[in-house]
Amino acid sequence: MIIDKQLEFSDAQALTATAESTNKLDTTVLGDAINELRLVIQVSTTLDSAGDAATLDVTLQTDTVENFASPTTIATIAQIAEATLVAGYRICNIRLPAEVAERYLRVYYTVGTENFTSGNVDAFLTMDAQTNENPS
Repeated sequence: MIIDKQLEFSDAQALTATAESTNKLDTTVLGDAINELRLVIQVSTTLDSAGDAATLDVTLQTDTVENFASPTTIATIAQIAEATLVAGYRICNIRLPAEVAERYLRVYYTVGTENFTSGNVDAFLTMDAQTNENPS
């Protein structure tokens, strides 16, 4: 799988509390290619919390302005328990929704129950996401 640095939302982004992705993407720069892209989000370093009870919700949001004054959620990932969020876990691998009508895109991470004390995630758009997640 080829990852273009210009299509990354998060590159080993430390995730301890609710946060937006490090990068936002401007769809006017992406052009028509956006309809063929896939959103991949994965854990690069195991997420951990003091009480082992944290949860993570991830959404893909769009807005007309770069500061996301009134974001619209266009894709929601189910709540994920901390025990699942180990290094290498693929949170999602979905085709970018067709509803991307506004100019900017970001990933938003909502941490629940308690904050994480450590852990990192990657999130990016790609043309051909790897499908053999557990090769032998």
